[in-house]
Amino acid sequence: MHTLVENMVRGLNDLPVNMFWTATAKKVEDAEANEFLVPEMQGKKEYGISMKMASLMTSYGFMRTELHEIPDGTPAEGEEQRFKTVKRRVIYWEDTGTIRGKDRTTRLCPYTVNATLQQIRRATKGDLVRANNGMLVKPTAGMDKSTAPVKATPAKKAAEQASPKDEKPVESKPGKDESEVPNPEPKMTVADKDKAPDAIGVAVEVTA
Repeated sequence: MHTLVENMVRGLNDLPVNMFWTATAKKVEDAEANEFLVPEMQGKKEYGISMKMASLMTSYGFMRTELHEIPDGTPAEGEEQRFKTVKRRVIYWEDTGTIRGKDRTTRLCPYTVNATLQQIRRATKGDLVRANNGMLVKPTAGMDKSTAPVKATPAKKAAEQASPKDEKPVESKPGKDESEVPNPEPKMTVADKDKAPDAIGVAVEVTA
């Protein structure tokens, strides 16, 4: 069965189109009893086929919903700034705590915020770049050299199974126009951390 699944994934990845795969996530333990998240593709404790599928992708990550506090309008003179809480879809494209990820394009990591499929496709081609707040924006929108895309490295390597580090939440910053311009630093909390309905594995296979 695993061979059939692998052959199917390889065959679809070989098509002359970009492939985007999703799967629910599950927690597993490594040999040292450290917990981490993988795509839910087989038994309760085994995760070999999950990591195998991840290794076939150009990029893979973990998406969850996070709550962010952003400014709510402009305060009148003498009034304090009010904030409102919004939900954001954050995809982590590298290892952080219990999360595993990789990004061979080097254009998405360490994380992206509210990225659409079209934006991910354009970012992997260099049409969009990742701003410091995790948004994918046009490179001409006041970007500095630190946000410029880096040339992709086509090296093929299997997904590592090293012990995860202590989890440190990554803070993303909101923008006035979330598709274009970065904004001041927000207050951020994690909503239902690692909760199954908000937790999903995503993987991208990019055509040459």
